[in-house]
Amino acid sequence: MSRSSRRQGLLRRVETAFGPVQLLPPPKDLIAQMKQLLPMGLIVFDPPVLGARYGIFIRKAQYDLRFLTSKSLLVRESEVAASVSAHQCAVAAALSQFIAFGHSGYFWPLSCMRRHQHGVEVAMAYSGNGHDYNRGIAAFAETYLDAEIGAGFFRMLADFESALQTYPEECDTPSVSSVGFTVRSRDEFCGFWMDFLICGRDVIYLKTEIHDEDPVWEILRSTGIEQLVWLPCLPVEDCEMS
Repeated sequence: MSRSSRRQGLLRRVETAFGPVQLLPPPKDLIAQMKQLLPMGLIVFDPPVLGARYGIFIRKAQYDLRFLTSKSLLVRESEVAASVSAHQCAVAAALSQFIAFGHSGYFWPLSCMRRHQHGVEVAMAYSGNGHDYNRGIAAFAETYLDAEIGAGFFRMLADFESALQTYPEECDTPSVSSVGFTVRSRDEFCGFWMDFLICGRDVIYLKTEIHDEDPVWEILRSTGIEQLVWLPCLPVEDCEMS
């Protein structure tokens, strides 16, 4: 399948069999909103660093950003790339339905890696904050996760898991398997893969490079997503800024 792309400043267009996907520059009000919503904020790199114009803090002072991770099965080193790709495709397939739930705040699904004696664990990880959510009387799990991750996170996660149920039927890619969830801090990971972040109804693409052959574009367009905000980012620890 032939693909083409066109760059105009930060604007990028990727052609798919279902129509084009446009990646648009972030509006100023979205940047301001993300600086307010993200637990440790967003910084601007001027000049860009390693292709990134922005940085999302995952550690600041003595505070580590906390994530809820799925406990995935161990894989060999040679299988890491395929596992990460499966996660990326699953997230891409779920985004349109998740946005339809109408959450405010932000939700950040990503992939993380932990090394074990007998292999590598590549897991889905989640952070989020539905900042204006009023849950009323909640079950223990909801109260616990909202306190550990962010207000309204439990309901956002439940809706995202529901949206993931459309995968892999809509995507010709490997399935994603997990066997439970654990709250972990940044220190427990040896690697991150950042692809998408949802802020209100905006889908934000975080990678610093666009590859037209990436299967996520076909998946996004097939589920009705025609535009994304391109916010090329790196994870940042405050010690790196000194």
